[in-house]
Amino acid sequence: MRSRKLFALPLAFALMLSLCVGSPLIAGAASGQDWRDMVAPSNLSKTHQHPSVAATDTAAGGAAGKSPATSKAQSAGGNIIATAGASVCEINGVSYATLDDALTTITDSTPTTIELLANITTTNSYILTGRNITFDLNNFNLIINSKTDTALSLTNCNISCTNGGSFQVISGAVYDPNSTAALNGVGLFVDGGSLQATSVKATGEGAVALYSTDGAQVTITGSIAATGDGAVGLLADTGCAVTVGGNLSATSLGALISGSTLDVGGNVAVKSSDGGEGIVTMDFSEDGNAPTSVVKVAGNITIESTGTNGFAVGLDIESETTATLGGNVTVKADYGVGVSVDFDSTVTMTGAITASGSSIDGIDVYSGTVTLTGNITATGTGLYMEDGTVVITGAIASSGDDSYGLDVEGGKVSVTGNVKTTGEAASAVYADASTVTITGKVSATGADSYGIEAYDKAKVTVTGDVTGDEHGVDAEGRGTDIYIKGNIVAKQGAGVYADNKATVTVDGAITAPDYIALGSVVKDADGYVTPTTKAGYKTYTDNKSTVWVKDTTVVPPVVTPKKPPVAKKPVQIKTPGSGSSIPDTGDAMSLAAPGALFAAAAIAAAVITVVAEKRKTGEES
Repeated sequence: MRSRKLFALPLAFALMLSLCVGSPLIAGAASGQDWRDMVAPSNLSKTHQHPSVAATDTAAGGAAGKSPATSKAQSAGGNIIATAGASVCEINGVSYATLDDALTTITDSTPTTIELLANITTTNSYILTGRNITFDLNNFNLIINSKTDTALSLTNCNISCTNGGSFQVISGAVYDPNSTAALNGVGLFVDGGSLQATSVKATGEGAVALYSTDGAQVTITGSIAATGDGAVGLLADTGCAVTVGGNLSATSLGALISGSTLDVGGNVAVKSSDGGEGIVTMDFSEDGNAPTSVVKVAGNITIESTGTNGFAVGLDIESETTATLGGNVTVKADYGVGVSVDFDSTVTMTGAITASGSSIDGIDVYSGTVTLTGNITATGTGLYMEDGTVVITGAIASSGDDSYGLDVEGGKVSVTGNVKTTGEAASAVYADASTVTITGKVSATGADSYGIEAYDKAKVTVTGDVTGDEHGVDAEGRGTDIYIKGNIVAKQGAGVYADNKATVTVDGAITAPDYIALGSVVKDADGYVTPTTKAGYKTYTDNKSTVWVKDTTVVPPVVTPKKPPVAKKPVQIKTPGSGSSIPDTGDAMSLAAPGALFAAAAIAAAVITVVAEKRKTGEES
């Protein structure tokens, strides 16, 4: 057994620590502090940390959460731009010159519709609590664009928009590592309730475009974008559901969810100078028992790191998750992985995985069930696996020194397609204490490369040919069993190497400098023993390990088919008084029945004749 390069490490943990630099909420989690605590609703000031328009919080003379009818909005000096007329909106036919004026009149949770009469762009930020508001956009645009603060903060509100137009939330808030503000660097905050908007954008460094918590239901019909350096697209805490109809993009992390549902109708894209991840699922619940996260992405996931020693991860599952990916996953960096699966999660993917860089895997499975319809291409390991079940309908191609097409160290893998690797000391298939089935060819190209390595009770079946540079097949250990239905070719070593009570069965031909090696004993094609221990195969053994090669010299016995029975010539039987006949087939049963019928017919004919004669002579019958 040769030593092998271990790329598989607690990758996600290392990546998340790196990712935490410059990211406000995740940074707290990485240092041992739960990021939920940093932005928990109980820690939020009712008047917020920034100058804002506090529409419905505690006001003089009013109880908490209930502003008196005379409460006025506190403006931060933002501009409201109306593109048509003096009034920009109305409520129940009452017109208002500013959005602030309209919001100030809403003092409780009574469902209220604000109809736009013009395009509105405001640079104010807004805090709303317990409000149920529908914006009738009336084909106009409502844009909340706060240059420095959280643009919109909602607590137990239900906010929606209808009738064309757009509802855009834009924030230039920057993450300040020295700030104690609860929503430090957050563009849009939704605590419980629901929100429907058209798009969300965060432009600040280290910012988070959307943060949802406490079961909030958020629907963004368009896109979410975090464009500042080290920015995050969205965070969704336990019980939330976030739907993004368009694309999700960021410069550090696309989405981090904990026990929530994320549905992206478009693409997920992250481009970073040092490292980035597309979607990460983790468990940040207080008891460590968050519900199963659900991830759906209809489009492609593309992650690129342009810096030296950068990393990239497409989907990183760090808590129980059900994920459905409808497009391709492409990652480009020095290190990383296309998809990483753990915690008995389930991933169903239709699309290709492409991982390119110095040493980057296609997919890593630590535990779970993965079904992939598509090819895997990686400059590292195509599939690394420790436990679970993986079904791949597609080809796997890996490249790089010490690379692996399949590195399966537990669980069960089925591949319908070819598996190949290119590189020095590479292996197309490495199986340890696992079951691997490949419907296709297996090939390894490069000095000291192996077609198949199998150890420790591994079971490997290949329907096609196997090719390697050093050994075609290397099987070691009691209980290790390999079945090759095609041919085996090795350029330098043995076609089949078996040691320590391993077994190998080959249906095809073996072409190699050393036909078969059993430990230190080399066997040529004539080195088989008799009698064979498997019918139809030649047996090669050192009384420890055994290799069976199909015996093509065995001539199968000739089986002479039985002649079909010759039919007898029919014998003609006359029917009484008719001159007609029937064939006699020689069958006793077929003759018995007609004979009886003919006898009865003769008797009946005789009786009829006698009666007729008597009637002619006038006698009584």
